[in-house]
Amino acid sequence: MKIATLNIQHGGGRRIAPIIEFLKQLNADLIVLTEYHLDDKNLGKQLVELGYQHQVAGSTLPKENSVLIVSKEPFEVLSASQRIVSVRLKELVLFGVYFPQGDEKYPVYKKLKSEVQEANSSVLVLGDFNTGLHYIDEAGKTFACADSFESLKDVGLVDSWRTRHPAAKEFSWFSSQGNGFRIDHAFCSLLLDQDVSTIEYMHTPREMKITDHSALVVEIF
Repeated sequence: MKIATLNIQHGGGRRIAPIIEFLKQLNADLIVLTEYHLDDKNLGKQLVELGYQHQVAGSTLPKENSVLIVSKEPFEVLSASQRIVSVRLKELVLFGVYFPQGDEKYPVYKKLKSEVQEANSSVLVLGDFNTGLHYIDEAGKTFACADSFESLKDVGLVDSWRTRHPAAKEFSWFSSQGNGFRIDHAFCSLLLDQDVSTIEYMHTPREMKITDHSALVVEIF
């Protein structure tokens, strides 16, 4: 199963057409889109035309940055809020996340950890965390809530890209000053992490200015 996440930057706006083309070429089975705006430029309808007939959004407000999960296979919706959307697809429980800035992340981490503990299943948490580890996922020490990010291990989650690239520097977003940050992540429960065959960043959408983030793609046996 190929699962991907992409921050589409404030709903996509006039960039919806190239976003759709990128997702078409990617051909993932399930996609988590962050900074989704409800029905902006008929994005949901165009995704249906690509075969993603099963969809759930985290917000009902048209201009609110939120999460959209789309899938080619049916899923059960477990919860849906602006910052966290969760679905069950067969044995997998997927959390699509979009974290706020600064200390506002703390209650979102608390809620996520509680829901992960209740899932009692194979878990994948995927999306834009707006956080990482100091000096590892950024050059300096600017991330707020890096302690909460690291504490996800306390509920049995592992950073699947970092475990495979313990010393690598690869960034999914750059500031206007050109500073790189790895803020888009995939966390797996321990057993599910063993089934991850590949996990990689695709920088094409960012480099082509389709959006300001790189995509993250996870393939699971």
